[in-house]
Amino acid sequence: MQEDLMSLDFYSVQDLLSTLLTKNAAHTLNPMFMVESLDKFGYYVKTDTDKCRIIVGNEFDHLLFRGQNRNYRTFSPSFKRINKTMEPIKHCVEWIKKEEFKELFTRTPYFERLPKEIGCMGLDFDFDLEALAQHYEFKTNYLDITKNFAVALFFAYTDCINGRYYPIQDFKQYNPHIYVASIGTLQQFYRDNFKVVGFQVSQRPYAQQAMALDIENLAKVKNMFAKIKLPQNEYFSVGIYNSFKKGYSLFVPDQLGVYANRIKTENVLYENLIEQYFKIFKIKNSIIEDLIKNGYKITKDKFDITKQEAESMHIEINNIIKPLIAEKIGYRKISFPK
Repeated sequence: MQEDLMSLDFYSVQDLLSTLLTKNAAHTLNPMFMVESLDKFGYYVKTDTDKCRIIVGNEFDHLLFRGQNRNYRTFSPSFKRINKTMEPIKHCVEWIKKEEFKELFTRTPYFERLPKEIGCMGLDFDFDLEALAQHYEFKTNYLDITKNFAVALFFAYTDCINGRYYPIQDFKQYNPHIYVASIGTLQQFYRDNFKVVGFQVSQRPYAQQAMALDIENLAKVKNMFAKIKLPQNEYFSVGIYNSFKKGYSLFVPDQLGVYANRIKTENVLYENLIEQYFKIFKIKNSIIEDLIKNGYKITKDKFDITKQEAESMHIEINNIIKPLIAEKIGYRKISFPK
């Protein structure tokens, strides 16, 4: 499968769409001619001996996409763009804030209940906390990719300014591109780095049919993707933007978003996470003085999830999440990397 896809040259959007819509291509991507359940919008896959995750999207659409509004030389995740030597305070704070969000999530009813309650075939459901943080705009080493071509178009034709996405209308400084790879290729060459994200409770990765690559130590992964230069068209840009309700469809406001915003905006850092940061990145304790000079407060206290917020999550689990999983998610005896 991967050899066939990698030999293709996509010179235009039309070529790509033609490939996606060709029945022969669908057969190539589904060599066992299994029948897809059209009423399902995702499927379980085994990711470890006792773990599973959910891939969102049509089962036999094995192409993956990434949209960028510029054609950069390499793929670079958000955390890797922060130079630890040149921006030591930012590097430290961004890592700690991300870890604060992950720690908070482990204290929610989502994390406490769902691994057992939405597991499959004796496997526990496995959250990807790094991916979840990524989808709330924390800096990580994950590179977002998607199974949905239209979602990739949205990111190719928009720019994020002060936390909000806007359609590109002046193409003098933008050069939108789509990058395409096959799941088979990434599994073969980057098995340990390829991450099944899909369903993670939050509507954001679900709506974006998200997958990811952990490319902290990868330099040439971009070579696995075919590149397509997109038309520089203002009307097309605005049309894509509006089709996702100006981004609202992909970035649905929720309680996790409220937590994420609070963590980002408060100048408070947890003491135990600072210690972890020192050990992982081999930083001297002297940076604490610089953190305090920059207005950060060091504390041992963690803000609590209120009883009302927890009850709201329990209601969501019982009335929305579990019925959705039961109705829309299928199962195949397929194993993927964790």
